Amino acid sequence: CLGGDALFWYYAPLVPGMVAMIGLGLEAIKRLPLPARAGYRSQSGLAVLILGGVAVFQIISLHPIRENPDSRLVAYHLAGEWLAQNTLPTATIGTLEVGVIGYYAAPRPMVDFAGLIQPEVATLFAPEITYQNTAIWAIGEYTPNFLVLQDGLFPHLEQTWVAAHCVRVKRFPGEETGYSADLIVYKCP
Repeated sequence: CLGGDALFWYYAPLVPGMVAMIGLGLEAIKRLPLPARAGYRSQSGLAVLILGGVAVFQIISLHPIRENPDSRLVAYHLAGEWLAQNTLPTATIGTLEVGVIGYYAAPRPMVDFAGLIQPEVATLFAPEITYQNTAIWAIGEYTPNFLVLQDGLFPHLEQTWVAAHCVRVKRFPGEETGYSADLIVYKCP
């Protein structure tokens, strides 16, 4: 609806509401007079069977996630901790993926190139607009003190604005973190 990517974890906050609605629906059926809810007995059994199947599938799918965790997490965790230890608490940090980095760098304000935190960034998205375009705009608009960039992801930004205005202060090599690319922290004026 905002024009950015719709990733599955964005919907996780809706789950408690759905669970509450299911519970309220079951409670409403339970309060019906016995003759009125007789038809719901078989449907309740079917609902339990479906929910049980979904639960089993979810539990089975956890094993591959545990065996092959998201390779970005280690690099983002290290970058966030480094920022927490080496920057002022008021320093602003610009990056594409603010979740893990922002969690470990807290309470530093984050500048989000994907538009999840700053809605103004999300309004820029159109078919011809890339994350590099939104990153350039967000950096110009919010002037973060530090940037955390995946090496080579935004070549135009790195070769122009970053090269002219920022200094690389930390590199997290992909080989050491299991990530497909190096993660670089830049200090900008």
